[in-house]
Amino acid sequence: MRAHLIRMSQYHRWAGLRTFDAVAALPAPEAAAGLPFHSVQGTLFHLVLADALWLGRIAGAGAVPEVVPLSLEEAASLWQAERPEIWTEKAPGLDAMREMHDALCTAWDGLLDASTEDSLAAPFRYRNTRGDALEKVLGPVLAHVFNHGTHHRGQVSAALTAAGLPYPVLDLLYFMDAAA
Repeated sequence: MRAHLIRMSQYHRWAGLRTFDAVAALPAPEAAAGLPFHSVQGTLFHLVLADALWLGRIAGAGAVPEVVPLSLEEAASLWQAERPEIWTEKAPGLDAMREMHDALCTAWDGLLDASTEDSLAAPFRYRNTRGDALEKVLGPVLAHVFNHGTHHRGQVSAALTAAGLPYPVLDLLYFMDAAA
């Protein structure tokens, strides 16, 4: 599982950076786009913030990493908000989010470099955004994090396509060919 997760972490960084590059061509990334997190900017903020929350949970920090400009409580409140526009309103600019994404990916790489098959099969405890105490196995959670990114990058891809803008190929197999 470790080798697969390392590859998925590398893919997560590559696909995310290509997505941020593509979104830079969007005249108004904060504009409503019919997405669950309101806009392209809100969707990317959700993606970055979810990565940060999971990283904090796994590290046992009880906080989001310092690269994110929100406290744990502020971040958790976004998931409880009834207005999807809040994601766009709280989102930093695209350049700042791109830097956050890259820094979080560096942290994922460090976590995976230090991992073993045994540590990936071990459970860890954390609290979700509602404050519930939960326990999950690390490896599947990491797979979820990287799959979550794929899901939301697909939403951004659809929004850019609807706006008539090009979107890069982000297929995993394309990444593997490019990385070879």
